[in-house]
Amino acid sequence: MAFLMALTFSWSGCENIPSGVSVAPKLIEADGSLYTACEGYITVYHPSRDIADSSSQTYEITFTDDYGKARDLKDVKAYTIRKTEPNLPLNYATPAGANPSDTTTKESNGQPLMVGHTYWFGKDGDQGRAKWAGPGKWEPVPCKSPLDGR
Repeated sequence: MAFLMALTFSWSGCENIPSGVSVAPKLIEADGSLYTACEGYITVYHPSRDIADSSSQTYEITFTDDYGKARDLKDVKAYTIRKTEPNLPLNYATPAGANPSDTTTKESNGQPLMVGHTYWFGKDGDQGRAKWAGPGKWEPVPCKSPLDGR
């Protein structure tokens, strides 16, 4: 009986229970804007968790985007979450510096770049990431699912 009461009380904060969870990578269209959820989970709350400032007709969507940044979209009125075609995988954002004119062979600290290694641009990849394939040759880095590696 005590267990049942504890379970009942633990569910009493219903405003923080997600109404939906999806596994990334996926595309999210929210109020006409397109986002890439690149890793982890996509969580949808209905209504938004900040109930005092939102209506019961809005959603809140949390996810990690293609720059590796945690995103929290609040007061979303309409959204769709969808997979892409299997032959069109989602990738992390490719930085502007990872282009054919970048023929460097060394990191900023002087260490040699390694073929097949993923390099993060900016602070913690906030400008994107790319895999080095040789001077002037950069490849996109596929988004990862939390289900990968099982």
